[in-house]
Amino acid sequence: NQLSIFWSFLKTDKIYKPVIFIFLFMITPSYNDIMFFFYTNRLNFTPMAIGRLRLVYGIASILGIYSYNKFLKDISFKKIIFFSTCLSSLFSLSSLMLVERINIKLGIPDFIFCMGADALNTALSEINMLPILVLACNICPKNIEGTLYAFLMSVVNLSSLFANQIGSLISFSLGITSENFTNFRYFILIANFSAFLPLPFLMLI
Repeated sequence: NQLSIFWSFLKTDKIYKPVIFIFLFMITPSYNDIMFFFYTNRLNFTPMAIGRLRLVYGIASILGIYSYNKFLKDISFKKIIFFSTCLSSLFSLSSLMLVERINIKLGIPDFIFCMGADALNTALSEINMLPILVLACNICPKNIEGTLYAFLMSVVNLSSLFANQIGSLISFSLGITSENFTNFRYFILIANFSAFLPLPFLMLI
């Protein structure tokens, strides 16, 4: 009975269309793993420095959640996804400044630049992700809330897995390794541009 009810709801427009959008939104490639090796192998960040950055990420994540709950939770899903994606992609280009060493030319040390830029990117990423989780909660029908929410989170995890694999294929194609970051700039541009590709599918919501 539970599976039958679940399938009957999954076939409705209000369920399967958001599922499609969530999958497409989460499947965009990520370069977080490459950035970690860039920090450690090119910038020579110590484990202590990486730990401090992780602490900053955690604080920024909490601030992003607080900002969303305080100021943005009543904004429509389409508006907040559109503008948060645009802002997140724009500010993520700070990684390009780091890779191109523009921050050094501006007199900003690597660690200070990473703390500020990554904290902002982390907060924006939380604001960008929270509407997806809220949407997942809102579309869960009565009596099968747990089943459908678990399914939606599985879709999120599956799309994240695909995103990592796509990112690996792109980095392999560009010849990026843990020691060779010559073409890393192109990966950053590809990843940030691809974040805009799911936005036309907002019409599904």
